[in-house]
Amino acid sequence: MLKKRLSGILVLMAGIMLAFSLAGCGDNGDPTSPSGGDGPFTVEFITNGGATISGGITTTANQTIDKNGTVIEPSPISNPNHEDFRGWYTNSGFTGSPYNFSTLVTTDLKLYAKWGYVVGDTGPAGGKIFYVKPGTTTYPTWKYLEAAPAELTNQKMVINGYDDNGADTPAEAYIVVGAKEAAIGTGKSNTQAFIDELEALPQFAAQARAAALAANNVDAYTVNTYSDWFIPSKDELQTLLTSNVLSITTDTHYYWSSTQYHDPANPGDRNDCAWALQFGTGDRGHWNEENKAHDRAFVRPIRSFFCSH
Repeated sequence: MLKKRLSGILVLMAGIMLAFSLAGCGDNGDPTSPSGGDGPFTVEFITNGGATISGGITTTANQTIDKNGTVIEPSPISNPNHEDFRGWYTNSGFTGSPYNFSTLVTTDLKLYAKWGYVVGDTGPAGGKIFYVKPGTTTYPTWKYLEAAPAELTNQKMVINGYDDNGADTPAEAYIVVGAKEAAIGTGKSNTQAFIDELEALPQFAAQARAAALAANNVDAYTVNTYSDWFIPSKDELQTLLTSNVLSITTDTHYYWSSTQYHDPANPGDRNDCAWALQFGTGDRGHWNEENKAHDRAFVRPIRSFFCSH
């Protein structure tokens, strides 16, 4: 009889302990529980070096949010490198879309500040970022290259004089001073060299300047208030092609670079042409130095920048 009573007591105690255990692991605010808990929840802002610009809540301070409440969006922030603030993300890799501050909170959160751009992002002017200068940690002249949203068609790269029919003149061996650079970062100066030469040469009549001359047209090009476009250098154009940010899947076109073709061994040979690169689905990546000043090709303007403000 005693054994039966002890057994009954043990069963009763086990049942009481199980009840307490179930009560202890229910919706008690623990975000690791299956339901996510009842809150309140902690929202932490990882600013990655940023600071508030003016007023508002301190972005380094946590917020305590009740279940199904919403996070208060911090005031605008900046960082010492002047990089563009690109939004708050729920992961340190900045994948997916920025955090939506109308989202109802049901668990603890960490929000990470994203600065600057990566290849494939939409740039400040609405084009595509296709190059990010490596190793930049201080405020430089530029860090990003952005390709324009649209291309210019039927363009000429005028280097030497030509008559109304597009025929070469005796000035075929013309050299544009400062337009032979190919490296990344030289397209802007190359383009300016073409513009300067066109302005300086009296043989280029006004009607010739207006006849789809790439350097002048890019110089006058404006997209979303941005007017600092130029023709990419040879290496910049190659990088634009290999980045695949333009998603060109049909047709085959040549695109002008701003790098003048010049053979030091034959200084009089084909100095009236610029390097052109083939995009599209055909002989993709083929360089052509034979395009003459009166030939027509496409131009995809680009711009360099560090921040959009």
